[in-house]
Amino acid sequence: MAHFQKQTFSTSSLTTDGTYLYFYISSNKNGKFKIGTGENGTVPGKVYLTKPVLRFEDVTWVFVSGKIYIRTQSMDPGTLGVINPDTLEQEA
Repeated sequence: MAHFQKQTFSTSSLTTDGTYLYFYISSNKNGKFKIGTGENGTVPGKVYLTKPVLRFEDVTWVFVSGKIYIRTQSMDPGTLGVINPDTLEQEA
């Protein structure tokens, strides 16, 4: 008798602006999350915003100068996307 277990693909990335933590989780409970750090009037651990992730893929993102820059495995080499930290929506 053989037992098979479903494999769950999961990858995550974390960045911060000092006020919020931004998590990108690509798994069966996926999403983009904006979570308070306790700095600048935020509540530590409070989830301020969530957005779904459309596909499972390796992702790296970093907060720089008011924007979140994202790189995914499906992007052309040398390209980045831009995420608005207020909405977690992709701008470019």
